[in-house]
Amino acid sequence: MHVEFKEMLLELVPDDHMDRKVRKLKEIANVAGSLVSLTVRDGSTYLSVRYDDRYTEFFRTRNAGRPRKKKAKPMTCGEVSTLRREVGSRETASAINMSLSTFYRRYLENMGKGKDEIFT
Repeated sequence: MHVEFKEMLLELVPDDHMDRKVRKLKEIANVAGSLVSLTVRDGSTYLSVRYDDRYTEFFRTRNAGRPRKKKAKPMTCGEVSTLRREVGSRETASAINMSLSTFYRRYLENMGKGKDEIFT
């Protein structure tokens, strides 16, 4: 894969801790697929950040996580509460295509909402 890096230069004011800060920034940037270095041009010190737009666009638009097997119809908080009272939590979680632990977490998060609001 051919990588086309773009470069961004930021002029720095040198201080005693600049090398340590740049090393830490390098570690962070490596995770994001960027290259960070110090560059001296015309007597000024610059922080050089090189990155590939395709790589950053890939992570910006990435849809992480396992996709749901089927799309459940949206239910209101009142409908979820009623269904939970009638058939129990396990069946309600299954009906809205959610694991039981996720259902409990979201049920607690949605308790303060009105009965007509969508259960998220």
